[in-house]
Amino acid sequence: MSRLLTTLFTIVGLLGSFASAQVAANPNCPNTLAIYNPNLRTQCSNATWFIIPVTKTAVQSLVPFPLLPLPTSDKTLFPSGFPAGKHPVLLSSGYVNDIRMINLQIAALKQGSISVPFVDRLKDGKTAFNYPLQNYIGGTQNNLQAVIPTLVGTAEGTNIMVATITPLDNAYAPISSNPNEFSTEVKSVIVPNPVSGPGIIPEAFDLDFITAKSPLYTKHTFHTLVNQPQILTNTMCQRNTYYFNNTFTGEVLRSGNATLVPPLAGSAPKVLGAFILVGSLPLHGPSPRHPVELSSTAYFSPTEGQQLVWSFLCSALSPSLLPLTTLLPLTPFPMNQAQGGYSASGENVGYNAETCASAAAKLDKSALI
Repeated sequence: MSRLLTTLFTIVGLLGSFASAQVAANPNCPNTLAIYNPNLRTQCSNATWFIIPVTKTAVQSLVPFPLLPLPTSDKTLFPSGFPAGKHPVLLSSGYVNDIRMINLQIAALKQGSISVPFVDRLKDGKTAFNYPLQNYIGGTQNNLQAVIPTLVGTAEGTNIMVATITPLDNAYAPISSNPNEFSTEVKSVIVPNPVSGPGIIPEAFDLDFITAKSPLYTKHTFHTLVNQPQILTNTMCQRNTYYFNNTFTGEVLRSGNATLVPPLAGSAPKVLGAFILVGSLPLHGPSPRHPVELSSTAYFSPTEGQQLVWSFLCSALSPSLLPLTTLLPLTPFPMNQAQGGYSASGENVGYNAETCASAAAKLDKSALI
Protein backbone atom coordinates (compact mmCIF):
# COMPACT_ATOMS: atom_id res chain seq x y z
CA MET A 1 0.00 0.00 0.00
CA SER A 2 2.88 2.41 0.75
CA ARG A 3 4.21 1.98 -2.81
CA LEU A 4 0.74 2.76 -4.21
CA LEU A 5 0.45 5.80 -1.96
CA THR A 6 3.86 7.13 -2.99
CA THR A 7 3.15 6.61 -6.69
CA LEU A 8 -0.22 8.34 -6.55
CA PHE A 9 1.19 11.16 -4.43
CA THR A 10 3.89 11.72 -7.07
CA ILE A 11 1.31 11.88 -9.87
CA VAL A 12 -0.88 14.41 -8.09
CA GLY A 13 2.20 16.43 -7.22
CA LEU A 14 2.97 16.75 -10.92
CA LEU A 15 -0.62 17.74 -11.67
CA GLY A 16 -0.45 20.34 -8.93
CA SER A 17 2.79 21.75 -10.29
CA PHE A 18 1.18 22.29 -13.71
CA ALA A 19 -1.66 24.21 -12.10
CA SER A 20 0.56 26.27 -9.81
CA ALA A 21 2.71 27.25 -12.77
CA GLN A 22 -0.34 29.04 -14.19
CA VAL A 23 -1.72 30.61 -11.02
CA ALA A 24 0.19 31.02 -7.75
CA ALA A 25 -1.19 29.05 -4.80
CA ASN A 26 -3.07 31.04 -2.20
CA PRO A 27 -0.49 32.17 0.38
CA ASN A 28 -2.08 30.47 3.37
CA CYS A 29 -0.60 29.08 6.56
CA PRO A 30 2.78 27.32 6.42
CA ASN A 31 3.44 23.67 7.20
CA THR A 32 6.06 23.71 9.97
CA LEU A 33 5.41 20.13 11.14
CA ALA A 34 6.74 18.29 8.08
CA ILE A 35 10.34 18.40 9.31
CA TYR A 36 9.32 16.58 12.52
CA ASN A 37 7.07 14.04 10.75
CA PRO A 38 8.88 13.21 7.47
CA ASN A 39 7.11 9.88 6.91
CA LEU A 40 3.59 11.13 7.67
CA ARG A 41 1.19 13.36 5.77
CA THR A 42 1.36 16.91 7.10
CA GLN A 43 -0.37 20.08 5.93
CA CYS A 44 -1.83 23.37 7.08
CA SER A 45 -5.57 23.94 6.77
CA ASN A 46 -7.37 27.26 6.78
CA ALA A 47 -10.86 25.95 7.45
CA THR A 48 -14.25 26.66 8.95
CA TRP A 49 -16.11 24.10 11.06
CA PHE A 50 -19.80 24.24 12.03
CA ILE A 51 -21.76 22.17 14.55
CA ILE A 52 -25.28 21.31 13.40
CA PRO A 53 -27.83 19.74 15.80
CA VAL A 54 -29.62 16.87 14.03
CA THR A 55 -32.25 14.51 15.44
CA LYS A 56 -30.43 11.72 17.24
CA THR A 57 -32.48 8.96 15.61
CA ALA A 58 -31.65 10.32 12.15
CA VAL A 59 -27.93 10.45 12.94
CA GLN A 60 -27.94 6.98 14.47
CA SER A 61 -29.51 5.57 11.30
CA LEU A 62 -26.38 6.66 9.39
CA VAL A 63 -23.76 5.47 11.89
CA PRO A 64 -23.12 1.72 12.40
CA PHE A 65 -21.89 2.22 15.97
CA PRO A 66 -23.68 3.56 19.08
CA LEU A 67 -23.72 7.28 19.77
CA LEU A 68 -22.26 8.42 23.08
CA PRO A 69 -24.28 10.61 25.46
CA LEU A 70 -23.06 14.18 25.04
CA PRO A 71 -21.04 15.63 27.95
CA THR A 72 -23.35 18.65 28.19
CA SER A 73 -22.42 19.19 31.84
CA ASP A 74 -18.93 20.19 30.66
CA LYS A 75 -19.37 23.92 30.10
CA THR A 76 -15.96 24.18 28.44
CA LEU A 77 -17.47 22.11 25.61
CA PHE A 78 -21.15 23.06 25.70
CA PRO A 79 -21.45 26.37 27.56
CA SER A 80 -25.10 26.71 26.51
CA GLY A 81 -25.94 23.01 26.63
CA PHE A 82 -27.23 21.22 23.53
CA PRO A 83 -30.77 20.78 22.17
CA ALA A 84 -32.56 17.79 23.70
CA GLY A 85 -32.97 14.79 21.41
CA LYS A 86 -30.29 16.10 19.05
CA HIS A 87 -26.76 14.99 18.23
CA PRO A 88 -24.01 17.17 16.69
CA VAL A 89 -23.01 16.78 13.06
CA LEU A 90 -19.74 18.50 12.16
CA LEU A 91 -19.32 20.27 8.82
CA SER A 92 -16.01 21.60 7.52
CA SER A 93 -14.78 23.40 4.45
CA GLY A 94 -11.34 24.82 3.85
CA TYR A 95 -8.17 25.46 1.89
CA VAL A 96 -5.38 22.94 2.54
CA ASN A 97 -1.90 24.32 1.96
CA ASP A 98 1.60 22.84 1.63
CA ILE A 99 0.72 19.12 1.77
CA ARG A 100 3.83 16.98 2.32
CA MET A 101 4.83 13.35 2.80
CA ILE A 102 8.40 12.01 2.65
CA ASN A 103 10.01 14.19 -0.07
CA LEU A 104 6.76 14.75 -1.95
CA GLN A 105 4.62 17.86 -1.92
CA ILE A 106 1.27 19.14 -3.21
CA ALA A 107 0.91 22.91 -3.25
CA ALA A 108 -2.75 23.10 -2.24
CA LEU A 109 -6.18 21.43 -2.39
CA LYS A 110 -9.69 22.21 -1.19
CA GLN A 111 -11.30 19.95 1.39
CA GLY A 112 -14.72 19.46 2.98
CA SER A 113 -16.38 16.93 5.25
CA ILE A 114 -19.56 15.87 7.00
CA SER A 115 -18.90 13.80 10.12
CA VAL A 116 -20.44 12.65 13.38
CA PRO A 117 -18.45 13.11 16.62
CA PHE A 118 -19.04 11.28 19.91
CA VAL A 119 -19.38 7.83 18.37
CA ASP A 120 -18.79 4.83 20.64
CA ARG A 121 -16.52 2.78 18.35
CA LEU A 122 -15.04 0.73 21.22
CA LYS A 123 -18.47 0.31 22.84
CA ASP A 124 -17.01 1.19 26.21
CA GLY A 125 -19.50 3.99 26.85
CA LYS A 126 -16.86 6.72 27.14
CA THR A 127 -14.24 6.90 24.35
CA ALA A 128 -15.29 9.34 21.61
CA PHE A 129 -14.57 8.78 17.92
CA ASN A 130 -15.43 10.73 14.79
CA TYR A 131 -17.40 8.86 12.10
CA PRO A 132 -17.00 10.47 8.63
CA LEU A 133 -20.26 10.40 6.68
CA GLN A 134 -18.60 11.92 3.63
CA ASN A 135 -15.30 13.61 2.80
CA TYR A 136 -14.71 15.85 -0.21
CA ILE A 137 -11.52 16.88 -2.03
CA GLY A 138 -11.44 19.60 -4.67
CA GLY A 139 -8.79 21.27 -6.78
CA THR A 140 -7.73 24.88 -6.50
CA GLN A 141 -7.83 25.21 -10.30
CA ASN A 142 -9.92 22.29 -11.60
CA ASN A 143 -11.42 18.95 -10.57
CA LEU A 144 -8.58 16.97 -12.16
CA GLN A 145 -6.34 17.94 -9.25
CA ALA A 146 -8.66 16.10 -6.85
CA VAL A 147 -8.92 12.75 -8.64
CA ILE A 148 -5.67 11.15 -7.45
CA PRO A 149 -5.96 12.35 -3.80
CA THR A 150 -9.48 10.91 -3.79
CA LEU A 151 -8.16 7.54 -4.98
CA VAL A 152 -5.41 7.64 -2.35
CA GLY A 153 -7.85 8.42 0.47
CA THR A 154 -10.31 5.75 -0.64
CA ALA A 155 -7.53 3.14 -0.82
CA GLU A 156 -6.48 4.06 2.71
CA GLY A 157 -10.00 3.60 4.15
CA THR A 158 -11.63 7.03 3.88
CA ASN A 159 -14.91 7.68 2.09
CA ILE A 160 -14.07 10.53 -0.32
CA MET A 161 -15.73 12.14 -3.33
CA VAL A 162 -14.28 14.57 -5.87
CA ALA A 163 -15.85 17.96 -5.27
CA THR A 164 -16.03 21.55 -6.39
CA ILE A 165 -15.48 23.64 -3.26
CA THR A 166 -15.90 27.36 -3.74
CA PRO A 167 -14.13 29.66 -3.67
CA LEU A 168 -11.39 27.67 -5.38
CA ASP A 169 -8.52 29.93 -4.34
CA ASN A 170 -9.34 30.63 -0.70
CA ALA A 171 -10.92 29.17 2.42
CA TYR A 172 -14.10 31.23 2.03
CA ALA A 173 -15.37 34.23 0.10
CA PRO A 174 -16.55 37.63 1.37
CA ILE A 175 -20.13 38.36 0.31
CA SER A 176 -21.00 41.53 2.28
CA SER A 177 -19.68 43.97 4.86
CA ASN A 178 -21.02 45.61 8.04
CA PRO A 179 -20.89 43.01 9.42
CA ASN A 180 -18.35 41.10 7.36
CA GLU A 181 -20.11 38.05 5.96
CA PHE A 182 -18.50 35.03 4.29
CA SER A 183 -19.59 31.89 2.48
CA THR A 184 -18.34 28.59 1.10
CA GLU A 185 -20.07 25.86 -0.92
CA VAL A 186 -19.25 22.17 -1.26
CA LYS A 187 -20.59 20.30 -4.30
CA SER A 188 -19.81 16.67 -5.12
CA VAL A 189 -18.83 16.07 -8.73
CA ILE A 190 -20.73 13.08 -10.13
CA VAL A 191 -20.43 13.69 -13.87
CA PRO A 192 -18.24 16.73 -14.78
CA ASN A 193 -18.89 18.62 -17.99
CA PRO A 194 -16.15 21.20 -18.59
CA VAL A 195 -16.96 21.45 -22.31
CA SER A 196 -20.56 22.64 -22.63
CA GLY A 197 -21.26 23.78 -19.09
CA PRO A 198 -23.85 21.93 -16.97
CA GLY A 199 -22.74 18.71 -15.30
CA ILE A 200 -24.15 16.52 -12.55
CA ILE A 201 -22.76 18.35 -9.52
CA PRO A 202 -25.19 18.11 -6.57
CA GLU A 203 -24.86 20.43 -3.60
CA ALA A 204 -23.53 18.85 -0.38
CA PHE A 205 -23.74 21.86 1.93
CA ASP A 206 -23.37 25.63 2.09
CA LEU A 207 -22.01 27.74 4.96
CA ASP A 208 -22.87 31.43 5.33
CA PHE A 209 -21.38 33.07 8.43
CA ILE A 210 -20.18 36.11 10.38
CA THR A 211 -18.08 36.61 13.51
CA ALA A 212 -20.18 35.53 16.50
CA LYS A 213 -21.23 38.19 19.01
CA SER A 214 -22.49 35.54 21.46
CA PRO A 215 -20.72 32.28 20.58
CA LEU A 216 -22.61 29.02 21.13
CA TYR A 217 -19.40 27.08 21.68
CA THR A 218 -15.78 27.59 22.71
CA LYS A 219 -12.53 27.11 20.83
CA HIS A 220 -11.95 24.08 23.04
CA THR A 221 -15.22 22.61 21.71
CA PHE A 222 -13.92 22.54 18.17
CA HIS A 223 -10.41 21.45 19.14
CA THR A 224 -11.98 18.46 20.92
CA LEU A 225 -14.45 17.44 18.22
CA VAL A 226 -12.04 17.88 15.31
CA ASN A 227 -9.35 15.79 17.01
CA GLN A 228 -11.42 12.74 17.93
CA PRO A 229 -9.88 9.71 16.13
CA GLN A 230 -11.53 8.94 12.80
CA ILE A 231 -13.22 5.63 12.06
CA LEU A 232 -12.06 4.22 8.71
CA THR A 233 -13.92 1.92 6.36
CA ASN A 234 -11.42 -0.94 6.82
CA THR A 235 -12.11 -1.68 10.54
CA MET A 236 -9.16 0.54 11.51
CA CYS A 237 -8.98 4.08 12.86
CA GLN A 238 -6.73 7.08 12.30
CA ARG A 239 -5.45 10.00 14.30
CA ASN A 240 -5.85 13.10 12.15
CA THR A 241 -4.51 15.66 14.60
CA TYR A 242 -4.93 19.43 14.25
CA TYR A 243 -2.84 21.93 16.21
CA PHE A 244 -4.19 25.44 16.72
CA ASN A 245 -1.34 26.90 18.78
CA ASN A 246 0.63 28.92 16.23
CA THR A 247 0.99 32.67 15.80
CA PHE A 248 -0.83 32.43 12.45
CA THR A 249 -3.79 30.36 13.76
CA GLY A 250 -6.18 33.35 13.72
CA GLU A 251 -9.04 31.68 15.61
CA VAL A 252 -12.51 33.23 15.19
CA LEU A 253 -15.78 31.89 16.60
CA ARG A 254 -18.60 32.13 14.07
CA SER A 255 -22.37 32.35 13.83
CA GLY A 256 -24.16 31.45 10.64
CA ASN A 257 -26.48 29.33 8.55
CA ALA A 258 -25.90 25.89 7.06
CA THR A 259 -27.90 24.41 4.20
CA LEU A 260 -27.68 20.64 4.19
CA VAL A 261 -28.78 18.32 1.42
CA PRO A 262 -28.12 14.58 0.88
CA PRO A 263 -26.02 12.56 1.75
CA LEU A 264 -26.71 13.63 5.34
CA ALA A 265 -30.33 12.68 4.76
CA GLY A 266 -29.23 9.19 3.84
CA SER A 267 -29.80 9.62 0.11
CA ALA A 268 -26.39 10.29 -1.36
CA PRO A 269 -26.31 9.58 -5.09
CA LYS A 270 -24.62 6.24 -5.75
CA VAL A 271 -22.68 6.00 -8.95
CA LEU A 272 -22.04 2.89 -11.00
CA GLY A 273 -19.96 3.64 -14.06
CA ALA A 274 -20.77 7.08 -15.41
CA PHE A 275 -24.48 7.10 -14.64
CA ILE A 276 -26.53 8.48 -11.79
CA LEU A 277 -30.22 8.40 -11.03
CA VAL A 278 -31.98 10.14 -8.19
CA GLY A 279 -35.53 9.85 -6.92
CA SER A 280 -38.43 12.24 -7.15
CA LEU A 281 -38.65 15.54 -5.31
CA PRO A 282 -40.56 15.21 -2.03
CA LEU A 283 -43.46 17.47 -2.95
CA HIS A 284 -43.80 17.08 -6.68
CA GLY A 285 -42.19 15.54 -9.74
CA PRO A 286 -42.19 12.17 -11.43
CA SER A 287 -42.69 8.82 -9.78
CA PRO A 288 -39.85 7.75 -7.45
CA ARG A 289 -39.36 4.77 -9.75
CA HIS A 290 -38.49 7.01 -12.69
CA PRO A 291 -35.72 9.54 -13.36
CA VAL A 292 -36.01 13.15 -12.36
CA GLU A 293 -35.81 15.88 -14.97
CA LEU A 294 -34.71 19.26 -13.67
CA SER A 295 -34.45 22.20 -16.00
CA SER A 296 -33.54 24.81 -13.40
CA THR A 297 -32.49 25.24 -9.80
CA ALA A 298 -35.26 24.06 -7.46
CA TYR A 299 -35.93 25.46 -3.99
CA PHE A 300 -38.22 24.56 -1.13
CA SER A 301 -39.41 27.55 0.83
CA PRO A 302 -37.44 28.06 4.08
CA THR A 303 -40.81 28.76 5.72
CA GLU A 304 -41.62 25.09 5.18
CA GLY A 305 -38.46 24.21 7.06
CA GLN A 306 -36.78 22.75 3.99
CA GLN A 307 -34.50 23.99 1.31
CA LEU A 308 -33.21 21.78 -1.44
CA VAL A 309 -30.66 23.24 -3.78
CA TRP A 310 -29.76 21.53 -7.02
CA SER A 311 -26.97 23.15 -9.01
CA PHE A 312 -27.10 20.77 -11.92
CA LEU A 313 -29.31 19.62 -14.78
CA CYS A 314 -30.33 15.99 -14.55
CA SER A 315 -31.77 14.65 -17.80
CA ALA A 316 -33.88 11.51 -18.10
CA LEU A 317 -31.82 8.38 -18.57
CA SER A 318 -32.66 5.59 -20.95
CA PRO A 319 -34.69 2.78 -19.31
CA SER A 320 -31.96 0.39 -20.47
CA LEU A 321 -29.60 2.08 -18.00
CA LEU A 322 -31.85 1.51 -14.98
CA PRO A 323 -29.97 -1.63 -13.84
CA LEU A 324 -26.81 0.51 -13.62
CA THR A 325 -28.31 3.07 -11.28
CA THR A 326 -29.80 3.39 -7.83
CA LEU A 327 -33.12 5.14 -7.22
CA LEU A 328 -32.97 7.30 -4.15
CA PRO A 329 -35.56 9.49 -2.42
CA LEU A 330 -34.59 13.08 -1.66
CA THR A 331 -35.36 13.99 1.93
CA PRO A 332 -33.20 16.93 3.01
CA PHE A 333 -32.81 18.05 6.59
CA PRO A 334 -34.07 21.57 7.40
CA MET A 335 -31.94 24.64 6.85
CA ASN A 336 -30.03 25.24 10.07
CA GLN A 337 -30.01 28.90 11.03
CA ALA A 338 -27.90 30.74 13.62
CA GLN A 339 -25.58 27.82 14.35
CA GLY A 340 -22.13 27.94 15.94
CA GLY A 341 -18.89 27.71 14.01
CA TYR A 342 -15.16 28.26 14.14
CA SER A 343 -12.59 29.46 11.59
CA ALA A 344 -8.86 28.91 12.05
CA SER A 345 -5.60 27.87 10.43
CA GLY A 346 -4.45 24.60 11.96
CA GLU A 347 -1.42 22.46 11.20
CA ASN A 348 -2.40 18.84 10.66
CA VAL A 349 -0.63 15.48 11.02
CA GLY A 350 -2.31 12.44 9.46
CA TYR A 351 -1.04 9.29 11.11
CA ASN A 352 -1.05 5.81 9.61
CA ALA A 353 -4.06 3.56 10.17
CA GLU A 354 -4.01 1.65 13.46
CA THR A 355 -6.39 -0.23 15.71
CA CYS A 356 -9.10 1.97 17.15
CA ALA A 357 -7.97 1.25 20.71
CA SER A 358 -4.45 2.35 19.79
CA ALA A 359 -5.68 5.53 18.09
CA ALA A 360 -7.65 6.48 21.19
CA ALA A 361 -4.77 5.71 23.56
CA LYS A 362 -2.28 7.77 21.54
CA LEU A 363 -4.48 10.85 21.14
CA ASP A 364 -2.35 13.96 21.72
CA LYS A 365 -4.32 15.78 24.42
CA SER A 366 -2.23 18.90 23.98
CA ALA A 367 -4.09 19.46 20.70
CA LEU A 368 -7.39 19.76 22.60
CA ILE A 369 -6.42 22.82 24.62
